[in-house]
Amino acid sequence: MPREPHRAEPLTLRLWWLFPLLGLVLLSYSPGLALLTVAILFGLGFIWRVLAKHEYEYDADSIAIPEQALGEWAEIERLTEEIRAAWPTLGAPADPRDIGPELARARYRLAELLDRRAELDRAAAELRGVARDLPGDDASGTLYAEVDARRAEVAGELGRRVAALRRLGAAAGEHAERVRRAEQAREAVRRAELVAARPDAVEPDGLGEVAGRTGAALDAYWELSAPPSGGSSGSRSPSASPSPASGEAGGGTV
Repeated sequence: MPREPHRAEPLTLRLWWLFPLLGLVLLSYSPGLALLTVAILFGLGFIWRVLAKHEYEYDADSIAIPEQALGEWAEIERLTEEIRAAWPTLGAPADPRDIGPELARARYRLAELLDRRAELDRAAAELRGVARDLPGDDASGTLYAEVDARRAEVAGELGRRVAALRRLGAAAGEHAERVRRAEQAREAVRRAELVAARPDAVEPDGLGEVAGRTGAALDAYWELSAPPSGGSSGSRSPSASPSPASGEAGGGTV
């Protein structure tokens, strides 16, 4: 049987049915409006009661987790938190829409199974001691076999439920990761579209025009400044001018 949670329901949760009666204050003004208000408040209160009740019906913290099962419980806690975080990303395929009540119920039942398995482990250990002390006691041997069988059943059910939690966590986590990558891809496309839509604002390349004009002018300058390659009739090369020595020799000849 499920254990009673340590945390009691608040008074507002237990006396929720009194709030719709506030609509009766409108009775003297309009009986029809008063009854309609009471009906609406009753419906809203009932829905709130159903949604809030699971937090107190399945309080796993009310069960002391055995020390030898703390590692398993840590994994259960991690999986439930991962599922709770990933569930809103499922969108329309999410069933149920609110996974909170199911996770609270699953945590509570798993905590019960861990506690029950530890109880059966202790009972089996005690019966093994009885078998050593009373080797001929058939009743204790039969009881040990029954306890051991029930312990195996509890361990098997615990393993199946944890495996189901792992599968759900893997499916929800994979979907959440794919949603995250798809959103990143869409954001990259949006940024690329903004970049492509922005005008380039490229002005005419004045520097290139200056470079071409300057290069042509410099080529013409050096072409005109280069010395001529051969002599002409109106000019005489410096080697044709007589030297002073040759002039003196010519003047002394008769």
